Amino acid sequence: MREPGLRFYTVASALRPETERYARKVYEELSKALKAYGVEGGGLILSPEDVPARGEFAIVAVATGGTETAILKLYESGSRPLILVATGLANSLAAALEAAAALKAREKPYGWSTSKTGTPWTLARSWKELRSTHGFTR
Repeated sequence: MREPGLRFYTVASALRPETERYARKVYEELSKALKAYGVEGGGLILSPEDVPARGEFAIVAVATGGTETAILKLYESGSRPLILVATGLANSLAAALEAAAALKAREKPYGWSTSKTGTPWTLARSWKELRSTHGFTR
């Protein structure tokens, strides 16, 4: 069963062609895995200008560093929580931690996972915890 409005994004700062290729691969592989759980692909965000205007629940794979602004803009595009997934490469963990700290400072709900534990099952568990803790129903 598809969760209403749940989308998956990958954010990256593609300063070099190989970084963009890596980010696209992250997006494609995780999109395939999450599609089986009813999560729609939202796209690859390579700059804050690429953040969609619509607000919705989101799972965000942080593929590289330098993405904190895009992550926060994605959050601000709607009133829904984010689940951040750091890939552990290309400074993605640092960017995800910085974005998480900013969300926490603003008392915004978010979930957290790393690539080693970022399976669809653990993402679903983070999602359920966010929904029950913060009362999100859609």
